[in-house]
Amino acid sequence: MNLRGITRASQGRLTAAETDFLEALALSRRARDKIGRAASLGNLGNVYRQRGDLDRAEECYQKALAIHEEIGKRRGQANQLGNLGLVYAQRGDLDRAEERLKKALAIEEQIGNRLGQAYALGNLGNVDAGRGDLDKADEHYRKALAIQEDIGDRLAQAAVLGN
Repeated sequence: MNLRGITRASQGRLTAAETDFLEALALSRRARDKIGRAASLGNLGNVYRQRGDLDRAEECYQKALAIHEEIGKRRGQANQLGNLGLVYAQRGDLDRAEERLKKALAIEEQIGNRLGQAYALGNLGNVDAGRGDLDKADEHYRKALAIQEDIGDRLAQAAVLGN
């Protein structure tokens, strides 16, 4: 994991974060570190998505997903499916977004990752809201909120309550 790149990205320093993640990607390739390569690709995808470069983000997420599938890392698969869902939602392709987010949710449920479940449910609520299906959005938001309250994630609770 590249903490410097993640910190820079969270500060909005996307060019510096991109450089860090590209360096980490090169190092992980040389070391034949598939988990590191997938993490770097996912982080690069996040930078590109924040910039609005959805094609590059999608490409990074697809590559990261393929690695996670190859090595059987279910949590990584769920994460990248969720990221792809966000890309498709940002493009307005709500059907594809919903499909990827439902797959992510199913994996999160299988592996027992409650935080991941809450995020997938919240993002599904956003997709529903984007379609104008406010009852379904409310249902997804309430499920996400219940999980977040249960695990004590107050920041995520605030985000869902804002939705």
